[in-house]
Amino acid sequence: MWSVGVTAVMVAVECLEVGSSTLNKAAMNKGTSDFVLIVYSNAFAAIFILLPSTFIYYRNRTRPPLTVSIICKIFGLGLISCCVQTCLYVGIGYSSPTLSSAIVDLTPAFTFILALISSCRGIDCDFVQGASTSSSFFLSLLYIVQTSIIREYPEELMATFICCVFVTIQSTVVALIAERNPNSWRLKPDMELIAIGCSALFAVALRSLAHTWACHKKGPVYVSMYKPLGIVFAIIMGVTLLGDTLYLGSVVGATIVAFGFYSVIWGQSEEEKMIDDKDIDSLQSSSPKAPLLQTKSIFCRN
Repeated sequence: MWSVGVTAVMVAVECLEVGSSTLNKAAMNKGTSDFVLIVYSNAFAAIFILLPSTFIYYRNRTRPPLTVSIICKIFGLGLISCCVQTCLYVGIGYSSPTLSSAIVDLTPAFTFILALISSCRGIDCDFVQGASTSSSFFLSLLYIVQTSIIREYPEELMATFICCVFVTIQSTVVALIAERNPNSWRLKPDMELIAIGCSALFAVALRSLAHTWACHKKGPVYVSMYKPLGIVFAIIMGVTLLGDTLYLGSVVGATIVAFGFYSVIWGQSEEEKMIDDKDIDSLQSSSPKAPLLQTKSIFCRN
């Protein structure tokens, strides 16, 4: 049941993230700056979502102390996250959410390679596929660093909030350098504000928190396995919301991805059942009562 819950959360987050990317593309088509969109999305998520949630969550709980080492590591995580968001948003602006999802589909291979290099645990070679690009490299590196931090500091909400604050500061510096038009910073009560609100809620707050939680529970490779599923949602939303043309190759590719994803999840569930059965057998064999029961059954047969 626990694995089913993690799977449901990851699939829902992937769907919401692609939906947010579709709204971002619609806002960019109307003149919204991709750099400013990153800044406002992270700022809104930090101030209006993660900060109140942190106060409410830790109101009656004791928070583990933050060390300088943890803060420095989260700062580095924020820098990687800023690079990931910049690459993805700029890519969406020049292309489409479907192409962006197709590029991110190549994340699992890089995650597996980096996980081997960093010696992360809980990795199974049978469940890793893909190739690599620069954006998927940063995303894979993000998962690895995120897992390392959350295992050292197992407070998903606090780590996500601090990281979001750092990303807001870092992306602001990037936007001030890259975006020279002062009018781009003016918020308009139209599709731009809707896109920023949805991106802050779904693509920043919920996604970051869910990925941090899943990395803590399952590991970085498990989280990266869900990225290929995004292209299925991207094709559907691109056709229905953006008016993209539906090609036969897109349908075939989405079908293959969906089948492959189901095969991976089914294979992993079967492996977990085998591990549980082995654990039960090892406990039974180590029990001092096991030989007596076996001997008794032999005498009964005779």
